[in-house]
Amino acid sequence: MRKKLALIIIPVLILALVGGCSSPAETGLSLTVSQPVDGSVVTVGEVEVRGSTSPGAVVSVNGEIIVADIQGTFAITLPLEEGPNIIEIIASDEEENEASTELIVTLVKGG
Repeated sequence: MRKKLALIIIPVLILALVGGCSSPAETGLSLTVSQPVDGSVVTVGEVEVRGSTSPGAVVSVNGEIIVADIQGTFAITLPLEEGPNIIEIIASDEEENEASTELIVTLVKGG
């Protein structure tokens, strides 16, 4: 009986200690980037990053801080350097929930 109880309690304790798995559905915070598309190749030196998250969430796009509007949408224009550019988007809310994604946009100059 003790072995069976230990087999049940130990996994539960491990999940409690590590916090289990967290996903946007569990935290209530989502993050969707509508543009640019990951892997895009562009020929202009800037890109508009647009997306949606929870209304009022704080969004960091490559370190630039913006706040999602009442519908949860956000947009910011970023300069690009020639070659691949990593764009990191992080949304967070007042409850300290966080959702993030990363895109690569490649700038090709000349032609």
